[in-house]
Amino acid sequence: MFIQRLFFWAAFCCLSLSLAAPGFAAPSRPAEAARVIAVTPGAFVQRGNARTPLKLKDPLYKEDQVSTDATGKLQVLFADDTTVAVAPDSMVNIADFSFGGPAKANFALGVGRGLARVVTGKVVERNREGFKVTTPHATVGIRGTILTADVRSPSQSKFILSQLGAGHSVSVFNTATGQHTEMPKAGLTTEVGATGNVLRPATPAEMNTVQTVTRQTRQAPQTPQTAAATGNAAQGNTAAATAQSAPSSEAAVPAMADSGTPAASNGESAAGSDMGGQGGSTLHQAGNDTALRNAVEDVIAGGDLTPGVVDNPGALKASYEGRLHGVSESSGIGGSFSFDVNLGSGGIDNGKMAIGTNAVPNTYSGTNGTGQVTGGIFNVGDFTASPDSLYPNASASMHGGISNDHVDVEHWEVRDPLIPGKEGADKGIFSGTGEGHRVSR
Repeated sequence: MFIQRLFFWAAFCCLSLSLAAPGFAAPSRPAEAARVIAVTPGAFVQRGNARTPLKLKDPLYKEDQVSTDATGKLQVLFADDTTVAVAPDSMVNIADFSFGGPAKANFALGVGRGLARVVTGKVVERNREGFKVTTPHATVGIRGTILTADVRSPSQSKFILSQLGAGHSVSVFNTATGQHTEMPKAGLTTEVGATGNVLRPATPAEMNTVQTVTRQTRQAPQTPQTAAATGNAAQGNTAAATAQSAPSSEAAVPAMADSGTPAASNGESAAGSDMGGQGGSTLHQAGNDTALRNAVEDVIAGGDLTPGVVDNPGALKASYEGRLHGVSESSGIGGSFSFDVNLGSGGIDNGKMAIGTNAVPNTYSGTNGTGQVTGGIFNVGDFTASPDSLYPNASASMHGGISNDHVDVEHWEVRDPLIPGKEGADKGIFSGTGEGHRVSR
């Protein structure tokens, strides 16, 4: 009996040691690849056998498949600052992502159907060959750009290049014919099908499609009822770059968050233009701007989900406020400012500006100012002057820089012909500088 017990315990110990060995260790949780920064009901993630509705701030991982139904839209921010906007009736797959660890930086996104817009981040800086977007018809190597993949037609893929960083390139490989096509400048479209590739100027409708994929994300309230209804919805067409047949007007395709004119991306003409620097910004620039990237992370940590500008009210936002000081002939005048930055588009709204003196505290008061943050530089204007101001018909504006939590107002001004002063530059204008900080809510 003693020998049997000894044998049993020896076998048990051997089994325990073998299970504790590295080969039998429980798999570690994968590193987070991305975070949802704007979403509407109707967006899902397929992870293994589980299909789950996506919510704001949800993490995404390598090998996740993201899809949208006819009403769903979302925008995703990756750890390297790459951003991906996914239109309705679309599907994308995070095929590979590695950044910030010992492994070589890589990004591979599969677009199965629909529309997806990609703004490259820092992976291309560390590995110029490591950024790929694939569709059923092509593989695209991207190095510093904003590219929209349109796979709404089952017979072809289209790639619309709206911005291209200086010194960067886009190479399209046709998986059926083996043909390579280089896209040397912005404002071009490459069609990829069974008969080969066609490189041509992008049409105004295609450039408007680019805007549509980035401009209109709406964040509906995620009540338990709507979440349950979304989760039980038919899977339908899943998401971001495959395609059913295109609607008669490409301009009607819904979209995500960016600024610019309806006919072109980020203010470009339909012919496009090369962009100095690294490939633009869907997040203007929570994608490629360190300051807004930090703000995104801070707001995610703080849980500030207050709606922002009208083109993307469900995106995360950061609020800033500070003091204004008069200079030169405007010395003795001071005031305050505040505005909100939509981290899904970089758009500024809810701008407020007030200046005055001890004798006339309401020299000027303006609200509803709007503007844009681009590359860490902000501009705010189009204020609505208060009729109670001393100068109710004045126009006002300010610009400066945002760095982490600090705002530096390099110049503010209020203009009205009735403002007294010396003839010349000082007449009709109050001006000065200022500073402020990000407000935690």
